[in-house]
Amino acid sequence: MRRGRDGLRRLIIALALAAAVGLSLWGMVEDVHNTREYGGVDLRNRVVGARLLGEGLDPYYFKWSEEYPDTLLDPMDNPDNAVSRITVPPTLLVLHLPLSGLPYATQRTLWLMGQWLLLLASIYLFARCAPSRSVAALVWIAGLLLSATPFWRFHVERGQVYALYAFLVALSYWSCMRLQARRSAAFAGGLILGALAALRPTFIFMAVPLLVFGKWRICAGMACGLVVLVLICAPFTGISTWRSYVRAMRQHEGDNIGVNQPIGSPYTDRVIEGMDNLGAYMQYPPVNTSVQWYFRYRFQVDVMGGPLVLMMAAAVLLLAFITLPFRGRAASMAAIYMMGSLTVLVSEYFLPAVKPSYVNILWLLPVEFAVLEGRSIASLKRWKWMAASLVLSAGIYFNVAVFRYGGDALLAESLVLAAFLWTALCLLQESPGKASGRRAASSEKQVLEAWQLFGDGLVEKLS
Repeated sequence: MRRGRDGLRRLIIALALAAAVGLSLWGMVEDVHNTREYGGVDLRNRVVGARLLGEGLDPYYFKWSEEYPDTLLDPMDNPDNAVSRITVPPTLLVLHLPLSGLPYATQRTLWLMGQWLLLLASIYLFARCAPSRSVAALVWIAGLLLSATPFWRFHVERGQVYALYAFLVALSYWSCMRLQARRSAAFAGGLILGALAALRPTFIFMAVPLLVFGKWRICAGMACGLVVLVLICAPFTGISTWRSYVRAMRQHEGDNIGVNQPIGSPYTDRVIEGMDNLGAYMQYPPVNTSVQWYFRYRFQVDVMGGPLVLMMAAAVLLLAFITLPFRGRAASMAAIYMMGSLTVLVSEYFLPAVKPSYVNILWLLPVEFAVLEGRSIASLKRWKWMAASLVLSAGIYFNVAVFRYGGDALLAESLVLAAFLWTALCLLQESPGKASGRRAASSEKQVLEAWQLFGDGLVEKLS
């Protein structure tokens, strides 16, 4: 009977994996079409920013004119705005420098392949950490299904970079898990997280649950990784570029809520670097789930600067506070990383910037960590996992409704967030206590000593 159930389960997993692969291949074809049809407006501003950095020009306040070559023109940038459209830190622009001299059409194609390779590599690393082949298959199913969502279509069409962030988290987790026999594994995992925080500052909040559970080597590596990457990039950026970045981000606070000049440009129809579609982009529902925009839209209140920082700090501290009661438990690394990724996702809502739906690609992280913890989730009390399932189902339903009919996207995302937060907290609560683990180890040591004494006595009598 059990063999029959196991065979049926394997068949269902195999069919689901085949369906996920099919949907993923369909999505890949769509992405190739979109890359040829549209210009990748978000990739363009990063490429232009890297070129400006290489030319010694300020990428955050540069305004194109006819005296400059077309290679430095972002057709979506409004010449009446005080700042450019570039919102990424200088460290990320430095990553673009090695390829910035290539024609933009070549970079567009390379980044299409790069995004898919990063996604597949992330899934592969998570699968390598799976406790069994069936769980590894579920990891692939979850990741490939995400590649069939509108979020991923949007991400690839715009030429976004969140796939890189997800990959670095997966690489850090793999380093901690697969190389854990080495003393340097945890430190190496932290180095990767630190480099990620230098590229996307909100990922510094991955450290919150790591600190709570005393993962000091990872935290030390994280601090070193952040400092090292900033220092490596320093010869290309200098202090002046960082100052310009901070000033520009303050200006973008107003852009997000409509206080400053709207985005627009007279160059959208211009042929640039032999391409006539750099001003073209796919139309998506105008989803913006930032807290800043929510206050503006719902209450006609402009929340900027200090209040947003305080709200973000309060949210992160609240997550740390509700995690603290479990610090005496031997939580799994997957549960800790899951809580860290959720803390990052929460912090993203409080940035003074537009939060489009392509940011939801970062949901790959809690999804995969939940799959890796599948057995622990299944062993939870029924009402706990049923509550998480119901809230998650409601969140998925409302997310689909937002894309099809419109609606409150923040509510939809909040439900998904609540489901994963509840699951992560339940996993931490059900983790074994460190004290019991130490007692078990002590008992085992006593048993071994008793056997040793018995053996010594027996040898003495025989002799």
